[in-house]
Amino acid sequence: MPWSPKSSQAAEASLCAGQEGKFWEYHELLFDYQEQWPGTPHPEEYFIGYAKLLGLDQQKFRTCLDSQEMRDKVSQDKSYGKSININTTPTIFVNDSRIVGDEPIEKYERAIEQELRRSG
Repeated sequence: MPWSPKSSQAAEASLCAGQEGKFWEYHELLFDYQEQWPGTPHPEEYFIGYAKLLGLDQQKFRTCLDSQEMRDKVSQDKSYGKSININTTPTIFVNDSRIVGDEPIEKYERAIEQELRRSG
C-alpha cells in the first residue's frame, strides 16, 4: 500500500499500465529503477518513460495518469488499509497471520506451512 505522495503516484501509474495488460511489467520497472523516481520533484516524467519502454499507448497512459479514476482507487485502497490497521509496508497476511515489516523468507515459509497444516 502506498504511503507517500510519490508512491501513490507510482501506484496510479501501475494501474494505468494495467489497463493495457502490463501491470506486473510496469511494477517491476518501478522497483528496478526505484533509485531514480522517488528523489525527483516530478516522478511522472519517469512514469511516462517507463510506459514508453513497455510500448504502452502514450496518449492513453497520459490521459489515465491525469484522470481522477486511479487516484480514487489508490485512495480507497489506502483508506481500507488504515481501517484494518495497516501502517507499515510490507504487511503480509497468510490467512489470519499478519507479518509486518521486512522479515526473512523463513518467517513467511513457517506461516504458510502452519496454515497448510491447519487447513489440511
